[in-house]
Amino acid sequence: MIFIDCYIITPDRSPAGLSRGGGLALGNPPLDQQGVRAELDGLTAPSEASRGSRGPHDATASATPAALAASEVGYRGYAAAGETGASVTQPADACDVRILETLDAVAQDRWNGVVAHAPQGSVFHRYEWLHAIETGLGATPRHLLVTKDGNPIGLLPHFVRALPVVPFRRLQSLYPGFGGPAITTDAAAVLSRMTATVPACCSGRTIVHEIRACNTDYLRYSTLLRAQGYRLARLTGRFQLRLEQGYARIWDGMSTTRRKEIRRGRERDADIVEEPITRATLRRFYQAYTRHMAQVGGDPYPFAFFAALQAMADRLLVLTLRIDGDYAGGFLELLDDDQDTVHGLFAAVPEDDRDAHASALLYDHVTCWAIDHGYATYDFGGRRTTSGGGRSALRRVSGASSSRTATGNAA
Repeated sequence: MIFIDCYIITPDRSPAGLSRGGGLALGNPPLDQQGVRAELDGLTAPSEASRGSRGPHDATASATPAALAASEVGYRGYAAAGETGASVTQPADACDVRILETLDAVAQDRWNGVVAHAPQGSVFHRYEWLHAIETGLGATPRHLLVTKDGNPIGLLPHFVRALPVVPFRRLQSLYPGFGGPAITTDAAAVLSRMTATVPACCSGRTIVHEIRACNTDYLRYSTLLRAQGYRLARLTGRFQLRLEQGYARIWDGMSTTRRKEIRRGRERDADIVEEPITRATLRRFYQAYTRHMAQVGGDPYPFAFFAALQAMADRLLVLTLRIDGDYAGGFLELLDDDQDTVHGLFAAVPEDDRDAHASALLYDHVTCWAIDHGYATYDFGGRRTTSGGGRSALRRVSGASSSRTATGNAA
């Protein structure tokens, strides 16, 4: 099934040179950078009445953002420059908000404790995933950690990333993966503190705040964010398969072609193995993954990122397919026990193994595995989740047709 979960929240006020149709013109022909600079240089902070924030998940607005947009279930917005600091002073009876420029500044168990108890907490909020992005991809963190009486009650992970087309940066929550705030209690008050603190994370050319949330539960924050001057717009989508219906109904829902592919694949001497999460296993997967990415025209992540994922071995599933004794492909899946979801993020199925129906066998196997282990959803991600496309993945498993709604930037 196809679920639209990408939203853009854009305040009414945005730099004219960067805004087209009420949103940031990403992916369009390059803009006049000189004109953009002039617009930003002359930009003044909005009044309290026109404050912007991100969207249902992350309210990254304060009195200064001028526009916002998002990707996936997310939001982007323009924020005026501010100075990054270790903490932001709040009233004595309020929450304390810290800006973390490295995840090493907080204990892993304290961070993951919030994730485990927050309704929106997911595997992408976990310390290990964020640490892998920081150390393996060299991303620049600007995480928010909210405490009350010394106890963590909310967090909002961010990394600073370059914007396409224009020479500016965005404060993004979160890529790769999905972000948004994870709050255990006092949601309205904590979210308000977060939105008031976001501008302090933006300095120099960091002008956009973006939230990419994992599910539509974040819409519960929509009213709070709309009150700050933002509007929500749907942008892209993801593909999900509901596993509660059981394998028999999923099989019946597949196209005749897909069922035939799986049957033919099973006729071969095929063996799918759940691999131990070791550096050697990840290295072997990575070699096939880079071949796959080269064939589909994608840019692979460095091996350092995959090596760092070994720290969250209990949240990973690595499958290897061998046909007639030869390597024919593999998947690296992320297990989101907090949201009962298996995320298909990385595929390593070389093009020359297509005749062996490797993809069909792997998707069929992981579907059965997820059902047997009690997961409710299999998430194929958006069009670029595996750089092979969510649409092709969905066709292989369920036989569903592609949708024009899922053509924007995705995970």
